[in-house]
Amino acid sequence: RSRLVHHVNFFPRALPVMMQTRLRCGDYERVLGQFKSLMRQEPDEAYLYSHRGEVLLWGGRWAQAARHFRRAWELNDDLLWPKVGLAAVELLSGDARAGLAEIERLAAFGSESILLPWRVEGCRRLGLHDRVVAACARFAEPLPFRPHLWMNLALSRLATGAKSEARRIVAGLRRQAPEFLADAARAAGAPAAGAWSEPQTRKTLLAGLAAMRGNRSRWLYTYFTPDGRLKIVRLHGVRPEQIPTQLKRN
Repeated sequence: RSRLVHHVNFFPRALPVMMQTRLRCGDYERVLGQFKSLMRQEPDEAYLYSHRGEVLLWGGRWAQAARHFRRAWELNDDLLWPKVGLAAVELLSGDARAGLAEIERLAAFGSESILLPWRVEGCRRLGLHDRVVAACARFAEPLPFRPHLWMNLALSRLATGAKSEARRIVAGLRRQAPEFLADAARAAGAPAAGAWSEPQTRKTLLAGLAAMRGNRSRWLYTYFTPDGRLKIVRLHGVRPEQIPTQLKRN
């Protein structure tokens, strides 16, 4: 029995989170394989199913993610994240209205910090742009820097005619995550550098969200290039290991 598996019994939350940080090395399949190896040895550990489901969600593997979330729920129905994960799968790949309704139902049980990205995503997809703006305004001042939140907010500001506010948000995104925004622009057929027209801005923001697939994380932001390579959103002026501390302060 390996030391790695032994520690699962004592730190069921910590190990999967630590394994997710290995995604920074860019080896998505290896991380999934490491989870699978642990799950063979600890088949009744709900946290492993839940966190592997999250990694599958980040890769846009909706059906596999849903199976993992359901199994985690069966093993421990007190866990919130498998329920959020199932709602997220529905929101991103099925019925956005039904997914958002489930997120709102879970609001009685969950942390707003966990639910906010999905509420914002669902409302924006359904054209409920005023609710996107209101949700972000209620959450915190200032709103923590999470690329997916700011991209959805910018899209909603564009949709409601608040173009100067949208431009301010996009400028901040390009300043904080330049490589990611440049990759998104290239995927959208917009210039990686220089000014964007409003249609180019909209297409770039949508391309960025699509590249992130199901990652609406609070601290580790992954995306996939058009050729399928996993990349990490590198934030200028913020080291990745600083992000959880900053979010706690927010």
